Amino acid sequence: MHGGQGNDLVRGASGVDTSFGGQGSDTIYGNQDSDFIYGNQDNDLLYGGQGDDVLFGGQGNDAIFGDNGNDRLNGNLGDDSLTGGEGADTFIFTGRFGNDVITDFSAEDGDQIVVSQPNLVAISQVEGSILMLLGEGGSILLLGVSDFDIADLV
Repeated sequence: MHGGQGNDLVRGASGVDTSFGGQGSDTIYGNQDSDFIYGNQDNDLLYGGQGDDVLFGGQGNDAIFGDNGNDRLNGNLGDDSLTGGEGADTFIFTGRFGNDVITDFSAEDGDQIVVSQPNLVAISQVEGSILMLLGEGGSILLLGVSDFDIADLV
């Protein structure tokens, strides 16, 4: 399923879906199966639904929700908000990315952070959250996390 050039609403059908946003600010919903959802250039809202979903933001400031399942979330470029939901989720940061926020990181639930170029510059506690500054100017804020084990960074 593909969005067009405007602001689109895309809803997955039954079965495993692959959905792409177009050039506008799109809202894309997965379904109860394991879906592949890709945002595009603007500020997108991506919802995985049930199943083990793979969600990629695009170039904008995206809000990405894995919902239930063991999901893989990649904000890509822009300043993104990532919420894995229930399950053991993997938050992926590749190449250049913005100043991203993970709203529900839980090592106890099996969540992991994967950084393709783990150039950790600094890690600090800021107002009850953990802030990781990485090379290339990107950062990851673990909202509401007061203790972080560097082993959770893969």
